[in-house]
Parts: sequence; structure tokens; C-alpha cells
Amino acid sequence: MFLAGEGGDPRAYADFLELTAKIVRSNLRKTIPASRSHSRDLLEDLVQDVLLSIHQKRHTYRPEYPILPWLFAIARHRWIDVARMLSVRPDLLNWEESDFSTVADPEAAERIEREESEADAKDRVSEMLETLSPRQRELIRMAKLEELPLAEVAVRLGMSLSAVKVAVHRAMHKLTETATTGGNRE
Repeated sequence: MFLAGEGGDPRAYADFLELTAKIVRSNLRKTIPASRSHSRDLLEDLVQDVLLSIHQKRHTYRPEYPILPWLFAIARHRWIDVARMLSVRPDLLNWEESDFSTVADPEAAERIEREESEADAKDRVSEMLETLSPRQRELIRMAKLEELPLAEVAVRLGMSLSAVKVAVHRAMHKLTETATTGGNRE
């Protein structure tokens, strides 16, 4: 796809960048410390930076050599640069050629897509939970995520069973509202 794009096929080049973005994002997601605030924004910024670097350095690729080491080197160097700016230890990315080569396999491509969707969903749920008060987050964590009986939640939190039911209902209503409106009331 890369060589076809370099040969003048804009669709092939766009497909190459899209595929590369998925794989870079998947690998960086495993590498960027989840504890970093705004890690999702950092991830997307870094993916775009890697794609831009690949585009800017595309003239350095030599077709007689495999493309994967070239791509890995660019991505690794961009991550190291960003990690240094953030003062985090830039452990070398443990990317394998299989991360790229298996994408031609439809099952592997579906797996990467599924992992991306799951990670995006987890990020969205985390963002939505942040709209709740700490008490509501704790209630949702216990009642819905850990699936504890409401009576046990009441005992753990020192609340009456009816108060827990009402609080969980209100928290779920707020989450539903956040999900449907993006948190914006109009």
C-alpha cells in the first residue's frame, strides 16, 4: 500500500496510513502509562505525530528493505522524544513484526478493531464516571461493576437499603443522560 501510494495512488496511501494508525495506537496504548492525566489525548497526539513523521520521512524509505523496521524506528523515536518531554521512562516498545504482518489476516484486523473499540468504550465509561460525585462513583462501582447485592452495598457504605436504591437509580440516570447528551444539558 505504501509503495502504491508513493506511486501516485492516493487511496492506497490513505489505506496505509489508516492501517498504520491502528497498529501504532494499539501498541502505544500498551506503552503510555495509564496513570498519566490526559493519556487518551496524549495517545492520539502521538499517533498523529508518528503518522506525520512517516509522511515527512517517506523519502527515506528504501524499497529494497522491509518496511516494518523503518516504521518501527520512526514510531519508537517519536515515543522516546515524547517520553523524555514528559519525564517518563521510555521503555522500548516491544513491537513485533507480527503486529503489522498479521493485519493482512482478516481475523487479526478484526481483533485489532475489537481491541480499539473496547479501549474506546472503557475510556468513555471512565469519562462518564467522572461526571458523578465520588459517592455516586463508589455506588456504581459496587452495585454495577462488582455486581454486589444492594443490601451489601448498603452495609458497606452505612446507608439504608432504600437510600442505596435511590442513589444508584439517580447515578444511573445521570450516566444515561451523560451518554445521550454528552453531558450537555440544553
